[in-house]
Amino acid sequence: MERSFSYRAIFLWLLVEFISRRMDQLNFPISSLEVAKGMTSEVVQLVNPATDQIVNTGWLRRLKSSGRVIYAGLYSQHRCRMKRVLA
Repeated sequence: MERSFSYRAIFLWLLVEFISRRMDQLNFPISSLEVAKGMTSEVVQLVNPATDQIVNTGWLRRLKSSGRVIYAGLYSQHRCRMKRVLA
């Protein structure tokens, strides 16, 4: 069982270190030391320059130790204009 765990840990480390970080995907910390300094949280509003309206809002979580983005979310709002159908 221990050997299976170590193979998984090595595979995870290789995946994150050599593939994920270079593509900026699956960018999660693999060491508790990376998270020890904490994380920042930033809300970013994407504005349409032609209309000056907020189009989307993003949320970025970064490691303070390296500045790497760990989580990025994109949020928007949409109103659906539907006619009510009576059954």
